Amino acid sequence: MSSQFPDFEIFKSLYQQRLASLLQGLDGAKDLFLDEELMKPLDQITGVKFLKTHGVQKIYTMQTGGFEAGAEKRVFILKPFVNRMKLLAEYINLDKMKGIKRKCQVIFTPTKLSTCDIILEQEGIYGDLTVEEFNLDLIRLDTDVVTMEMPLYFKQFFLDNDTTWYHSIARALSSIQGTFGTIPKAHLIGLNSMRIHDLWKMKEDRDYNPPGGPEIGSMIMLDRNLDFPTVLASQLTYEGLIAECFGIKTGVVKFEKNVTSQDAPLTLSLNSTDKVFAEIRGMHITGVFPLLSSKARQLQSGYDKKDNLSSVSDFKQFVSEDLKELKSQHKSLALHIGACEAIMKKKTDGSFEDVLAIEQAMFEDTQYKDSLNFVETCIQRQSPYLNCLRMMSLLSVCKGGIDSKTYKSLRTQFLHSFGFHHMTSFKKFKEAGLINETNDKRNLFPKSRKKFNLIPKSPEAASKGPVPKDLSYVFGGAYTPFLVKIVEQLLTKPYVGGVEEMLKTLQIPATEYKAGSSARQTQSNFKPSQMALKTVLVVFIGGCTHTEINALRFIGNQLRYRFIILTTAIVTGEEFLQSFLV
Repeated sequence: MSSQFPDFEIFKSLYQQRLASLLQGLDGAKDLFLDEELMKPLDQITGVKFLKTHGVQKIYTMQTGGFEAGAEKRVFILKPFVNRMKLLAEYINLDKMKGIKRKCQVIFTPTKLSTCDIILEQEGIYGDLTVEEFNLDLIRLDTDVVTMEMPLYFKQFFLDNDTTWYHSIARALSSIQGTFGTIPKAHLIGLNSMRIHDLWKMKEDRDYNPPGGPEIGSMIMLDRNLDFPTVLASQLTYEGLIAECFGIKTGVVKFEKNVTSQDAPLTLSLNSTDKVFAEIRGMHITGVFPLLSSKARQLQSGYDKKDNLSSVSDFKQFVSEDLKELKSQHKSLALHIGACEAIMKKKTDGSFEDVLAIEQAMFEDTQYKDSLNFVETCIQRQSPYLNCLRMMSLLSVCKGGIDSKTYKSLRTQFLHSFGFHHMTSFKKFKEAGLINETNDKRNLFPKSRKKFNLIPKSPEAASKGPVPKDLSYVFGGAYTPFLVKIVEQLLTKPYVGGVEEMLKTLQIPATEYKAGSSARQTQSNFKPSQMALKTVLVVFIGGCTHTEINALRFIGNQLRYRFIILTTAIVTGEEFLQSFLV
């Protein structure tokens, strides 16, 4: 089967055209002020050269206190949040106080909310600038990964009951379908997914059939709140550990001296164009270093090839072709060896092996007292508070809730160690179903663990080497990520509705939707090709982890499917929890 994916790079061109049009709306030289969270997403679709060709002189991040110097024209690109608009008001009002006259334009992304106009009016600056909208919905990170960069989506919907971003997700799905053709079939897992799909279909009143038929055969949409253990557990794939140890922001990582051996930090895009990274990103960490060592020896053999060249033409070909590729691989290999060493050092310095053992016990619901003692010890030693919250949450969701007495004891110990301002944190985590008591009906994991066989009977069966044998390898054989298991089951169950019925017994809303009501869709040329039938759009509503992306790639190779992953954000466990505290 061809590995060619539907080309999401087309959206980059469309966004560039739209942004260029917006920038040209303010003629001449201008300064650009960006929301700090938008720096890397915008960098994925534009570059400094692109911005300069459209009149941008300098680029700044928005900071409190305003900024007096600069050009007479300013463009602000912001997310439509209240604190961003109040910060914008500081800039505009500072100029007004100083008697400085400028032409200003604010561009809200990914959408302009009705509240934007209201708040700008309240701040007294509505008439001092022009207001535009830039629908930056789909940011391609790799051939098979697209993000919407909405890290706060889970908190805003599942905690605040804010459905504002339903429309942005529905619009993104409409863009995908309008580009690659009507998706014939969709599996909707979770109430959130079903509501977004209903809104999307309400807005989408036409079918599109590109030449050759649709390029995506089916879609599986999944709610994040159905699987907390996966996002809370320690990641063990190379890519997942890079995210946890260094932080990956919109597909970009920054390596410091401990990796590069250079004083200046190095920014690196992590995607399949880096051949070394593409080979090791989904591997369990224990298998990465041996493979890199083997590649280093192969690289040396490539350099040694020059000693056996006899003619000028051979030397010329070696220098112009082979040497360039060898140097590129050498640089990449050195970086990933350095990163691997830094990861191993960081994890062996602490109690990482103890953490993994306790996490496995939590997954299996064994050694409860040992798990509880471990969490209490972390709190008493004042380990990083997010890590303590992560372990408490994992204990709660795996156990199916904590008894009232233990819950109150853990809360008291935590507040004494980290401060009583965290009272609101416990309230938020309880409302979200992360740290709760045994009578909470949202505790799905104990039932799903058994129903879907999420705990392998023999963890050793999941190879940690270059060729894993089981999906659970991403957690060292301790646990199979539930949402990815659902995807696997949907693609391998021989009877229609089988998985949906299993999910309904766990009180998880699930349904299958089939397009095909229009006359146009009954035409023979609408039928998707065999390649399209093997192409599945997997949508995570509320975010996913790098481990889940690695796991999907694994089952894609096993089942010979091509997965395109669309997510509201890619997060680590601590980033996920941090979003609740904003």
